[in-house]
Amino acid sequence: MRKLALTVATIGLILTSISGDHRAENNPGRRIFLASAPAPISAGAGIAAVMGLVGAPIDSVFALRGGGTTDFWHYSISQNEWANLPDTPAPVGDGGGIVEVFSFDLCQPGRFFIGAIRGSNTTDFWQFNIDENTWWTGPSTPAPVGPGGAIAQLQRIGQIYVLRGNGTTDFWSLKNRQWTMLANTPGPINVGGGLVGINYGTRSQRDVLYAVQGGGSRAVWKYDVDTNTWTHQSDAPAPIGPGGAITSPNFGDEGTLNILQGGMSPAVWSLDISADSWNLIDDAPSGVAAGGATSNQFNGCDFAFVGGGSTQFFSTGLRLCVADAASFSLSFDQPNITAPRGTKVKVKLNVVRTGGFTGNVNVIPPATPPAGIKVPDSTISVTGDSVSFKVKVKDSAASGVDELTFTGMDATGRKRTTTLTLIVQ
Repeated sequence: MRKLALTVATIGLILTSISGDHRAENNPGRRIFLASAPAPISAGAGIAAVMGLVGAPIDSVFALRGGGTTDFWHYSISQNEWANLPDTPAPVGDGGGIVEVFSFDLCQPGRFFIGAIRGSNTTDFWQFNIDENTWWTGPSTPAPVGPGGAIAQLQRIGQIYVLRGNGTTDFWSLKNRQWTMLANTPGPINVGGGLVGINYGTRSQRDVLYAVQGGGSRAVWKYDVDTNTWTHQSDAPAPIGPGGAITSPNFGDEGTLNILQGGMSPAVWSLDISADSWNLIDDAPSGVAAGGATSNQFNGCDFAFVGGGSTQFFSTGLRLCVADAASFSLSFDQPNITAPRGTKVKVKLNVVRTGGFTGNVNVIPPATPPAGIKVPDSTISVTGDSVSFKVKVKDSAASGVDELTFTGMDATGRKRTTTLTLIVQ
């Protein structure tokens, strides 16, 4: 894949949380567009927002791109800005995942790490030291992890848990650098499977995790650490497919589950565990597909990827992170376009305005597009909500995939970027 250099957006937004019903169709002005991911997201992507413990890097969200890449990123909540971190030790694929770790077992007391499984039918397990900005290799999983693989942690007892996925019922925990086989899940975990720990005090004070089966199943299960047993939770309202994901915000007597349905559905479901009541709380910006991922930030905001080769990154959950300041973001109507050589394709770029922002946005095309690809050769001034232009694919263009990054800048110098993926045939 040929890449153009990425311009990281510098926004300087202050994010807060608000409560209420956040269904997109009920609140059309509430859709929260965050800075697009630096590159398209695919199977194996993961998001880890940090927990609200003393000393935790609470402004940080960490992400794996997946899709057989080694891309690993940091997102600043307050700045609404992405930055590159050191590449993972090897390419991450289907079944990959990450979780924020606070553990006296695997790391030094008071230190925060990212735990990661590589997926791709490998046994690779890694940890990323946030303070030192480095990766190191942990003990290999007992068997290869594949589609539906998932990782979670229970912070109170300092243990990591992993679903193997790949159509198996295997479930493991990691303690004292040793993996232990736990009770098998009630059914095989497939693509779209997920796992989350309830990481705060509940009325019953039990250490529990919840899993979704994926693979088009609606099954949701509860695992009790003390008894090493699984029980059936209320089924999800709809089948969970590719891109399905689960997280848990800190609400309710016994916790809450927020689930991306996946399978090209935009639905975001929430379960109040003690009330055993499901609600449709939000819609993703578009249908969630392979690479869909979500993680809860301690104040109740969930951050999520749409996946499916898009760069869409959004806020959802029982509380949404919203920008206090007037701002904007960029997105293509069709972020992935196929074009034969010798043709022109028309693309539409949207300028999404939030917080009452009405200013002019100058859209800067990539300065050095790949040979044979012609984009507008000058800055495009946008005063409305969108602009359309043509991309020419010459006969001399090489077949393959090109990522064209466009940068928008307003009068204050704030920048946003978005990527058009052009597939040349």
